Amino acid sequence: MSREEQKIINSFSKALELIDQVRKATGAEPRPQRDMLVWRSAAETEYLAFLIANIHGLEDFIPETERRVAVSAETAHDLIEEARGLLKSDPRLAYTKVRQAVRDLRGMSTDERRARRAQPSQPENR
Repeated sequence: MSREEQKIINSFSKALELIDQVRKATGAEPRPQRDMLVWRSAAETEYLAFLIANIHGLEDFIPETERRVAVSAETAHDLIEEARGLLKSDPRLAYTKVRQAVRDLRGMSTDERRARRAQPSQPENR
């Protein structure tokens, strides 16, 4: 196994680990900590996409991804797992699934920030 392939394997594992932390933190962690987990999982998934594109010559390939209304850590996790299974047989489709996972994770982060801004501010106790 080449060094580059090992980097991809490690990045798949790290991305899934971080997404699992997001799944476990849903509702249990304070919002800033959960936001940081979502951001870190999106960053690692973005790095995974970079590795796949770089190693498989997909730097100029721009896959079609959807802006989905209902996104979750579970859907991102499933996409990453599917991509891992497809990497050797269809790296282009694997890359597309990873890019969709990145978009979904970023969407989760954006949705959380919008929800915070939409909440009325709490009056101060004096």
